[in-house]
Order: sequence, then C-alpha cells, then structure tokens
Amino acid sequence: MAERDAKAGAMQTKKSESLNGDLNTEFAARVEASQRELAGALRQSHDFIVCGAGSSGSVVARRLAENLAVNVLLLEAGGTDELPEIHDAARWRENLGSATTGRSRLVQIRI
Repeated sequence: MAERDAKAGAMQTKKSESLNGDLNTEFAARVEASQRELAGALRQSHDFIVCGAGSSGSVVARRLAENLAVNVLLLEAGGTDELPEIHDAARWRENLGSATTGRSRLVQIRI
C-alpha cells in the first residue's frame, strides 16, 4: 500500500512539474513578446536614467515619471528571482558576484 501511495505521489509530482513547465514556457513567451514590443518603442534620448529597479530605484523612477513632460528610463541588471538561492535567506552569500547579478535587461516605464 505504501508503494502504491508513493507511485501515486510521484505521478502527481510529475503532473505538477509538467503543468508548471507549461506555465513557465507560456509566461516566458509573453515576457519575450512584451520585451520585443517595448524595445521597438525605445527612444533615442531620455530626461532621466535611473539605474537599479529595486525598491528605491522603482520609487524614484515612478515619481519622476509622474511628470508627463519627462521621459524616464529605468535600467535593471538583475535576472529572474525564481531561483532557490534567492528565495532561501540562508543562501544569501551565493548571490554575491554570481550569475544572478550578471544578466541585464531594460525596463521602460509606461504610464
């Protein structure tokens, strides 16, 4: 009986992983399409460039962008935060100088 329960649990886990994989693939495709659209709309110049889309950078960029007469570019060098070493606070040292800090992406604010 325990073996049957273990097999059923493994099947459920496989089903869940497959569903999550499909959702991740769908999400990645939506993000990629959005980034292509935004990249096509980038301006040649900006009034303000804010480096870092963390809590402070996001607030600064948002406040600047409230003035419709200015154009704000928000740059973020971080990658995805869907990694175990990011979600597990005990593993914080693994993020220092790692591949998670080396990827770049561009974020343009639309209001």
